[in-house]
Amino acid sequence: MKTPFILVTLLCFCAGSFGCDSELRLEWDFPGSDINILFSPDAKHCQFLCTQEATCLFWTFIRPDCIVDDRHYNCFLKATPSGKPEKQNPKQGTTAGYSLKSCNPLPPPSLSKVYEDVNFPGADYRTFFTVDYKACQKACTDDPFCQFFSYHNGKYGEINYRYKCYLKYSWSVPRTPSVVASADRISGFSRELQIIPSSQTVRNPFSPNHVTVYEGVDFPYSDLRYFSLNNAESCENACTSDPNCQFYSYVTSRGLLPALPFSDHKMPLLQSPGDFDQPEETSCPLSPIQT
Repeated sequence: MKTPFILVTLLCFCAGSFGCDSELRLEWDFPGSDINILFSPDAKHCQFLCTQEATCLFWTFIRPDCIVDDRHYNCFLKATPSGKPEKQNPKQGTTAGYSLKSCNPLPPPSLSKVYEDVNFPGADYRTFFTVDYKACQKACTDDPFCQFFSYHNGKYGEINYRYKCYLKYSWSVPRTPSVVASADRISGFSRELQIIPSSQTVRNPFSPNHVTVYEGVDFPYSDLRYFSLNNAESCENACTSDPNCQFYSYVTSRGLLPALPFSDHKMPLLQSPGDFDQPEETSCPLSPIQT
């Protein structure tokens, strides 16, 4: 009779040790075991980035008040075979924590906070003038494509660009291309965001929304923009998340941008044997939706 009781007790202990842990550990670091480094405006957002990343188990964020490490706003995504950090150290100006993947239900991202004196450079797809940053954030929230924004306040140097609102897009948990301190900017996220776990974003080849990839084919001209990316899938994701992108090309030595699903526009095809090979260094130019 004693054996079953011991087994149940051990099972409960193990489940608890790998259960939901949402604590933000201030002045703490999990050194090493990095799998990716992203920009993030604060620790809570870094935690959501880790949660969305399929292989991330824990993370460390370097805050802008850190004086022992100048990699401010860097979010270090981490993983180990054991699921636990190999090292844990106190460190001024850093915050550490665990992925929320094991939490049920998954906590919704709470990103309505705005960040004074912070800029999110890049990833713009729409700009206009508003009376204040609140109107800019509302415009971002009301736009189904917008995930985060930056706003030029009254301190911005060029008078003609003051009070300008920049709507921006990225991944299901917004990944700002950069985060920098800037006294003349106010930045923030849309008020309505939903985390989509990586396990739910795998494409189904039998779905009508499945995107066909043409290996050895180039879609020349009509470039919207281009990026340096590691593989063709990342290029496809960049195009899919860009509301202005319709198709892309990916080139082995520098890269170009494929069509989004159900495009009514014809695309010029050009045989190019190097396209979509696995490159060491690439760029990914996007082509715009025509109106």
